[in-house]
Amino acid sequence: MLPLHCLQQTSLEYRIPASSLERIVQTTKALRKRHPGDAGIGIAGIQPGWLAILRQHGFRTHQLATNDCQNLQAAAWILANNQRIRKAYHHVSGVPGYILKDARYASKVTGVPANVLLAIAWQESDFDPHAVSPKGAQGLMQFIPATWSAYGRGSPFDPKASLIAGGDYLHHLYDDFHNWSLAFAGYNAGGQAVRNYGDQIPPYPQTQAYVPAVLNHYQELQTHLEPVSLDQAQPAPHIIESSPPGQ
Repeated sequence: MLPLHCLQQTSLEYRIPASSLERIVQTTKALRKRHPGDAGIGIAGIQPGWLAILRQHGFRTHQLATNDCQNLQAAAWILANNQRIRKAYHHVSGVPGYILKDARYASKVTGVPANVLLAIAWQESDFDPHAVSPKGAQGLMQFIPATWSAYGRGSPFDPKASLIAGGDYLHHLYDDFHNWSLAFAGYNAGGQAVRNYGDQIPPYPQTQAYVPAVLNHYQELQTHLEPVSLDQAQPAPHIIESSPPGQ
């Protein structure tokens, strides 16, 4: 049980509302029940990728797993530094391990970097494999039925199948345009729309907002996962397999 004085002191020191800190603790606890290996370190679920940064700023990271108060203070420090880190902390720490595992597998099968797949999944569904949009797009990578019939196998609500189909589609778009921004635009608006506007991002407000959002997610993921420069992230050749292996 987190001592009340620790919560209040941390809130005052880092100017983070106590309610926000309590919500982090509750979210971590719930995630640990569902996916024990994915909830990070300690009471606030600090991800291992933060440890080196925290050490550089004076935190005794070897105590974060056992000292709840120090763990919460480290989480508050992450949240307090700036808006960019705050956004990354909330979302990236919430990527379920099974989705990360499936993204890495889909990357091997399709040749598209895992961080690219995760950036799209973040923007499309906020990592919800059961998402359905008002327009009928389905699953983690938000496929409409027509596109799923061309690239998908199985159910669009199966996160591994969705990520593989998304990788195949992105690989196809990258082969067409040789540019990730245009591939992302094609994922949102359709490749024909990109071609219709002279291989430029179409002037649709949704697509104009979509491409920089995906690029921002990609950069956030770079902070926490295996960094791959987008300039060097050309898709590798596909691996042809009869069917994805089981979990």
